[in-house]
Parts: sequence; structure tokens; C-alpha cells
Amino acid sequence: MYSKVTPEIVNQSVGANPVNCGSVSFTQSFFQLRRSHAMYLALLPALMLFSRGFADVTVVLTSCAFLWRSACQGNWSWCRQRWVLLSAILVAYLLLISAPLGYKPWESVIYSLTYLRWPLFAAALGCWLLNSRNALAVFSMAVLATLLFVVFDTFWQFVFGQDIFGVEKYDPVRLTGPMRNPIVGNLSLRLFFIGFFALAIWRQMKEPGLKLALMTVWLVLFVLFVYVTGERMSFLLVLVASCILSVGFFCEFPRYRNWLIAWICAIPACIMLFSLIHTDVFERIVMATLASIKNFSDDPYGRVFTTGFDVWKSHPFTGIGLANYADYCDVFLRTEEFNSCQRHPHNIYLHWLAETGVVGTLLFVASITALAWQALAPVVHHKNWLLGSCILATLFVSFWPIASSASFFNNWFGAIIWCGLGWVLAISVCFGSVNHSDINGRVTCPC
Repeated sequence: MYSKVTPEIVNQSVGANPVNCGSVSFTQSFFQLRRSHAMYLALLPALMLFSRGFADVTVVLTSCAFLWRSACQGNWSWCRQRWVLLSAILVAYLLLISAPLGYKPWESVIYSLTYLRWPLFAAALGCWLLNSRNALAVFSMAVLATLLFVVFDTFWQFVFGQDIFGVEKYDPVRLTGPMRNPIVGNLSLRLFFIGFFALAIWRQMKEPGLKLALMTVWLVLFVLFVYVTGERMSFLLVLVASCILSVGFFCEFPRYRNWLIAWICAIPACIMLFSLIHTDVFERIVMATLASIKNFSDDPYGRVFTTGFDVWKSHPFTGIGLANYADYCDVFLRTEEFNSCQRHPHNIYLHWLAETGVVGTLLFVASITALAWQALAPVVHHKNWLLGSCILATLFVSFWPIASSASFFNNWFGAIIWCGLGWVLAISVCFGSVNHSDINGRVTCPC
């Protein structure tokens, strides 16, 4: 069913390039795409990261353009994917059952309709905009360049108290980078593995040892970047994701394992050294995290989680309806003594449970599971471990069930997550499964 797309890699024992993915030239890829297509992909990471408004407008326009293109070409084959069908069933459930039974039905109907833009955006990326190796190369390098700027700007803010645009720190141990909100690590983490994989497919970097060095240096630098932002959950997620990448490294590059161990050990070494110099960051990231875990029931996040659970218990099967959490909590649960009502319960699955009930949550989990299986199956089948670890890490940082997070329905946060899901779908097909060449010789990937 699948054929491995690794023409350059044959056998590590005879000195072949061990990077288990088809290499590409980013410059050639840019000029081989249509100019408008290439420019869109080059600008897309910045549109996603630097503005909530631009992110949402980009998602909506891309989704509408994808529907228009599908209608004009009469090509709706992408609708037959299992995760798309499950997403359609989920939206139908939200509109026909959850919203009418919710706290404010009409608001829920509107938000249920707007949910459609998320799976459409992922499908547009996976089946249209990123469905060739050239497109994936341009987009991945654009993500890497954008993240390098974000990391540089954030370290500048850490050292000098304000970033290069004059944006000051959120507080002494929380950074904003160029985003003016203390979520720079949270958002950047969702795109990190796209930029990381750009280094793996960089054709001009022919020496495998140098390519591995660049990838590990970028990993160490990014972990340290998340650490200095002061975002505790993002730091825990990037540590676990680094372990996932390490497993991919070890399986992909057995000849370099000793060298990789030394590089990976650099992560805790750099953190320890940094903590000795900046004890305030250590207090927030390490000591405050341990204290929160030890006293979770009395921690602000613990109380917010408990409130979300209480909201779900009031309507366990169908929920209170999308976008009703804050209003419902204020009316029925807020008291003078008990004030843990927020705009959302700061956990993806609690949010789905509270607003859509058990039925909606199961449908959501089923759709994401189907998408993950579609992305991972060809990669695992062909033992492309580095690509598989990048895909798994991308899914992990967005959908780990016990993580605190921003609202999944937030237009900024949602745009970043679904952008990553679109990349996961495209990269799996183009670099982990069957490839086809079009009449111009470019590699295109079937959706």
C-alpha cells in the first residue's frame, strides 16, 4: 500500500546519508511553486503567530477558498477521509442536539457553525496548499525562520527588559516576545516541530553529522527559550516532547547514538547552569510547579479544573452548549466565597465535556484519533522514525489530556493547533507514503 520515500538513504552501514526523509532544496522549491502560492506559504507562519486577528482571517479565507476550489473542480474526495466525516458528524451534533439543549441556544448555534473553519483549514493545508514537497519545504523553512526571530526577540527581552520593538516584560519572570502577551512559548511550541523537520530535509546540508548537530542545537536552544519565558506547562510539554524526539533520533541514527546522548544531556546541563545564574526563573518554573502539584486542590488551576468538572456534571451528556461556559458559571456557580469561574476551564477535554457533554467529547476525540492514525500509519509502516517522532510530538503538545491550556476555541490558539494538524497530514503523505510526479516534474502527494 505504501512505498518508502527515501531514495537518498539506503544503508547506514555503508556510509549513506542516514536522514530518513527525502531531502529538498528550499530555494528551488520556492521558485518552482506559483509565486502567489509560495508567498502565501512564506507568510503563513507570521500570520499565525503575530496577530490574533490575522490568524482568524487567514483561517476563514483559506477555508472559503478551499471550498470554492473544491466546488469549481468538482473534487470532494477529501470529504471521504475518516477524520473529516467524524468532524462533520460532530458539527451536526453540535447544531442539532447540543446547541438546542444548551444554556443559550442561539449563541451555541453560531459558535457551532464557526467551528467548521478549523477542520476545513486543516484539510485545505493537508490536501491543497501543502500537498507537494516543494510546498512543504517552503512552509517548513518559513516556520523555522519565523521561530528563529521569535526566539531571538524573546531572549533580547529577557536580557534587556524589552524586546526589539520596545515591548516590556509581562512581569519579572514572564516574557511576551513580539506577541505582547505571555503566551509566546505556548504558541511557538505548537509549530516548533515543523521548523525542526525543515532541518532534516535540508538538501544543501549534505554532511549527516553537521545536520544532526544543527537539529540538536536547535532543540537545546528552543527548550532553553521555553524555560526563560516562564511558562510552566509549556516547559513540561517541551521536555516530554524532547524525549519523544530523542527516541526518534535513537531509532533513526543508531550509528550516532553516543554523540546524540552527549547532545541531549546538554539540555539539563544548560538549564541547571542557567538556573544558578537566574534563580527567579528557577523558582517559578521548578519550585512553583512542584508546589502546585503538591497542593493541586488548593492551587488556582486546581480550583478552575474543579469548577469545569462541576459545570460538566450539571449537563453530563449534551453539555451546556458552545461558548456558554463563562455565562453559565457566573450565574449558577459563582459565590462570594467561591470564585473560580473563568472564560474556560483551561483544559481542552474539560472544556469539551462542559460545553458539549460526553457525546461531543467522544466525537471530538474520535476525529482527532482518526487524524492521528491517518498521519502516523504510513510513517510507522515504513519505519520513518524521525518523521514519526515529529508528528507524535506535534500531536502530544496540543492534545495531552492533563495539560492546562488556552481555550481550544480561541481563534489564535485554534489557528496554531489546526495549522499543525494540516502540516501533520501533508508531511505524512508526502514524506511517508506513496509519491506521484506531475507533468512539471514536481512531487505531488495524493490527499
